[in-house]
Amino acid sequence: MGYRSEIIAGVPIKDKKEALSIIDDWDAIGECKDRKFFYMRADFWKWYQGYPDIDKFENFILDNDERFLLGLGEDGAHHTDYGDSVEHDIYVVCNVEIENPTIKWREIENE
Repeated sequence: MGYRSEIIAGVPIKDKKEALSIIDDWDAIGECKDRKFFYMRADFWKWYQGYPDIDKFENFILDNDERFLLGLGEDGAHHTDYGDSVEHDIYVVCNVEIENPTIKWREIENE
């Protein structure tokens, strides 16, 4: 099956056609007219350097410092971070979730 990732990329709208000519089967796309930016999202994709389309897309992103690319692995590892996604209010956030409702937690007081 292989390691899977969530990928978020963004490019100026003027670069949209070129971005989609490299990879055109994203799970979601969007635009922000105010920022004149085009965004792409992939969920649960195999994103490995060495794959020709991946390498070509990453090089495309790196060719212009206005573009960005984030990659977050299925294990929570933040493996790719090119450009400035924070400028677009896109962040990587890590947390711990406990889904076992039968655990009886109690606070420990430090003396």
